[in-house]
Formats: sequence, C-alpha cells, structure tokens
Amino acid sequence: MNVLLADDESLVRSSLRSMLHDLSIPVQVIGEARNGEEMVELVRQRQPDLVFVDIRMPRLNGLDAIRRGKAVSPYTQWVILSGYSEFAYAKEALELGTHGYLLKPASPEELAQCMSAAVAEHKKTLAALNLEFEHMLVSLLHGTGPRDEMNLGPFFSHCEYHCVMFVMDSSRNDTDGCRRQAFDSDLQQMMNDLPQGPKSRAALLTLREGHLALIWARDVSAGSERDQLCADGKQVITSAYEQCVEQCIQRHSTTGFAIYALQTAGGSSCGIMQQQMAELQSLASLRMLLPDGQVYKLTDLQSHAIRPDVRQLAIRLDQLCRHYAAKDYVNYHKELTQIEQCLTTLHLWHGSLALDHVCRFMNRAIGAGLSPEHASAHWIRLLQQRGENILADTPSENNWQGDLVQRVMAYVDRHYMNDIGIGQIAGEMNVTPNYLSSLFHKKGGITFVKYLTKTRMLKAKELLLTRPNLKIQTVAEQVGYHSTRHFTKLFSEYYGCYPSELREKHRA
Repeated sequence: MNVLLADDESLVRSSLRSMLHDLSIPVQVIGEARNGEEMVELVRQRQPDLVFVDIRMPRLNGLDAIRRGKAVSPYTQWVILSGYSEFAYAKEALELGTHGYLLKPASPEELAQCMSAAVAEHKKTLAALNLEFEHMLVSLLHGTGPRDEMNLGPFFSHCEYHCVMFVMDSSRNDTDGCRRQAFDSDLQQMMNDLPQGPKSRAALLTLREGHLALIWARDVSAGSERDQLCADGKQVITSAYEQCVEQCIQRHSTTGFAIYALQTAGGSSCGIMQQQMAELQSLASLRMLLPDGQVYKLTDLQSHAIRPDVRQLAIRLDQLCRHYAAKDYVNYHKELTQIEQCLTTLHLWHGSLALDHVCRFMNRAIGAGLSPEHASAHWIRLLQQRGENILADTPSENNWQGDLVQRVMAYVDRHYMNDIGIGQIAGEMNVTPNYLSSLFHKKGGITFVKYLTKTRMLKAKELLLTRPNLKIQTVAEQVGYHSTRHFTKLFSEYYGCYPSELREKHRA
C-alpha cells in the first residue's frame, strides 16, 4: 500500500515512517510533504493509496488540502493526524469522508488498527474497480455496450491494454473440467496477491470460443512527473502479471494437460487489443509447432505463419482433434481427407524440433502414436485407425443427452448478457430447437427460458449489491435486457421486490 506523509514537523514524519516500517502490513512511503500545497502536488503526481495529514500546516491547512487532494486523486484514503481533539475538527474531517482521525502522538497499536482498516477498504475499492472493468470488457467484447472507450470515462480512454489467452489441450476429457478449474482458481489467487492500485485494472474472462483470458490495463495518461511514474508502473505491473502467468502454467502443465499462454503486444485502446486477440485466435493452431507450458507473444506465432502450407496443415490437424473430442466420426474423416492432400504437397521437415512438437500435440490430443520418423502415408493410416475408435467409444444415448444439457447451461452462463435463444443454440449444436427445448426441460428439470431468466436475475442481484452507483438501466443492459421496464417486472416477480428496494434493504 502506497502512503504519503504530510506534516510540517520532520520529527513527526520520521516517527510515522518508522512505525509504519515496523508493521506486518506491506507499506511503502512514497513521499513526504511539509505543507498543504506541497501535499496536494505530490498527491496529484503520485496518486497514493493513503495520506496521513496534519490539520495545522503552513500555506494550506490539512482540511482544505484534503478537499483539493480528493479532486485530483478520487480513490485516495485520508487519515487526520493532529494534536487537536476538538469536536469541530473531527466533525469536519468526517464530513470530508476521511478514513480516520488519530491524535498525536499515535501509539503503534492505534496506527496498526488504522492501517488494517485502511487496507481492507483499499482491497474493497480495488475489487469494485476490477468488477467494473470486467463488465466493461464483457460489454465491449460481446457488443452489448458502448463500442468506444471514450464513452466509458477517463480511465478507459487513457489505457494500455494487455491480454494473455490460455489455450488448454488434454486427452483426458473426464478430468478437463477439474484441471481447468484448479488452474483458474490458482491464477485468480495469484492475481489477487499482486500489487494493484486504482490506476490499474485486471479481469479473468471466458471468451466466446471457450478460452480463458487474463486482461489487464494501466492508465498511461500524460502529465509531467506522473507520466514518468505511470511508465515505470506500467513496466512493473506488466512484468508482475507475466511472471504470474509463467509460474501458473508451469505449475499446472503436465504430460496429459498442456497449457499455452498467447500474449498480445499491448494496445493503446481496447479496440486494438481486440484486433490482436482476433489474430491470436486465428493463429492459435500454430501452437502445436511450439513447446507447451510457455508464454508466446503474437510475434512468435506470426513468425510461424509465413509458410501458408504449414499454417494450413496446423489448422486442419487442430480441427481434426476437435472432431475427435466431439466424437464426430463423419467430419473427422472428411478433415482427414483434406490433411492427406496437404501432406502430399508439404515437405515434412524430418528431424526438426517443430515436427517433434506436432507429434507430441497429436498424441496427447487423440493418442495416435505418431512419430517424426514416420512417412506421411503412415501418419494417415494411424489417424484413420484412431478415427475408427470414435464409433467404438461413442457414449450411450442417455450420456449424450446429459452432455448436451450441460453444454446448453454452459453456453447460457457464458452468453447470458447477449440476445440468445434456444433456436440459436440448437443450430450451433446441430439439433432441432424443439428437440433441444424438450430435452433441456426433461433432463434439466427447468425450461430453457426459466433457466436463462434465473441466470440473469442472479447476475443482476450481484451487480446491484456490489456496484451501488450503477444505474438500474445499465444493470438491465449488462444482463441482457434492453427494456428497463421489462427487466424490473421480471426482477420483482423473481425476488418479490423492485431492484431499488433490494438495494435499500441491503444498505439497511
């Protein structure tokens, strides 16, 4: 937690610094001010998390300095440290929204208690800011909100955005969910432990394609010394997130469960980041040419995309693995025919490290037993034999139906904020809407419409209680309703009260 000390007595500042250093709480004193004007300027430049302010200071008293400081650093917390115990000072300090009022000389116990409360409030603020960032990203990526960050506020319009997309491959379909869940939880915990501030945001999202994405942004707005501090901070936070990603994928990557982290180059707008993410997804098949369990930048994939024939083969092999995982016998063999044509025109680079990685990728995904020493014709025979196992491994009708219902629920959980319906989902799953609707009701014990409404209502309640300043109309839009009136009607039917009433009850 970054702290600024403002007091005209150097002995008081030195004593405070010493006591803060002795606390078990991680605290960094990033500046000291001898008067009110100096404090305001340092607050503007350095955006501290917490400021200790003496009431009686030259040039500008502490209370007036706080008023000016709040205007240039809205997320900073303030603690009055003064020798004046008069009620009038305490009352005015509370009206300003200060975090605490300590009398000089403050004891180590009083300071520790004050700092513990400040850290808890700081974490709460950061969690709310990250949640706001997550909803903004969902709106932009899914096209349900403003398409221009300029309409979302100053922070979002002065950011540099970074994204790491995680692609996970495994041949053990029955444990994929557990492995991914463990990876998600570990990554989220590591993110929470990283140093954060109000000038940065981070979110962990599931993209439409099912890939997990870690997105972070840093305010890089210009401003003399602050601009330099932001540049330094950007490097620090980017490095911290990159180290977090590397440690996490190395810890969870195994022989049967591979994780590739694909990273964008960094963009000055969310739109640029989206373009880079789209290019990452289009080149993701080329990961099979690289060792797993590592982080790769967009330029790493671009360097392997120079040869169109290699890229085409990688795309088709990746698609073949998808058909195998989906137990799609017909499309598997159609894809294999295209792969055979690719191999006849492609010179396999025998003995190269890239071919070793391709074999390892394919053997993990479908257990084909490919070797870099095999001729292309032998590859095709092995892949054909593996394809025949699809029929033998096809699950019973009941298992298949249950899996279909789970896929619908997962789809709703990812896309509830969009305008979705059973017909659209049925088309993507190659079944008729009537069949899918009846199956969902029978196996899931609830109609599709009611499940969608339930999901949206639960998310709406979360938004209402965690973001008290969010307008009801915005809440409605972020959970998939374009009509506030319709949303309010459904909400009152579901919870027995209006959205505004739920907020009032929570505050009480």
